Amino acid sequence: KDGNGFVRITTDKIYRVTGKTAQGYGVKPDIHLPDVFQAVDYHEAKVPYALPSDSIVKRTFYRPLPDLPLEKLRRNSDSRMDADSSFNTVRRTLSWLEKEIARAFDPVALAWQDFSARADLNDKTYASLEAALNRNTASFEVHPNAMDRERIAADEFARDFNQKWINRLKSDIYVDEVFHIISDLVELTHKPPK
Repeated sequence: KDGNGFVRITTDKIYRVTGKTAQGYGVKPDIHLPDVFQAVDYHEAKVPYALPSDSIVKRTFYRPLPDLPLEKLRRNSDSRMDADSSFNTVRRTLSWLEKEIARAFDPVALAWQDFSARADLNDKTYASLEAALNRNTASFEVHPNAMDRERIAADEFARDFNQKWINRLKSDIYVDEVFHIISDLVELTHKPPK
């Protein structure tokens, strides 16, 4: 009733076309974007009694698509993120957070000025991260699709929700970088018509 707890139960596994499950490992991205949640080890594999990873005999015919130009895509993405102040802030915050977690059980000074200085640093670090994560993009525009346009014309709640969603997409540095990665992929794999 007080909303302070929940239970998560995993009862099934998903097997990929290779016959293997990602259980316990998760889906590993081909191109990694830094994220402050890396500092917290909250993965299912760390939970007692998690379902084990395994394989089954696949009974499918699978013909993989040609390999993607992942190295070039990674290099382009890394170059953009290295030059991007928002991603640099995420990386600095991640490094700071990892150190804070590592010293979680260190003694804490009880002097007010020490406590206050540490609290101020925490506040500034999180405020800096929040500002970095909410930067408007000039890379793309977001518009509702035809079905959403009909719904928002008739429903004020849907209109407000849609506008908040659009604003969130336009200010998400991860959506912005993924847009650039996909644009790079199109550029690298596009074959002009003959």
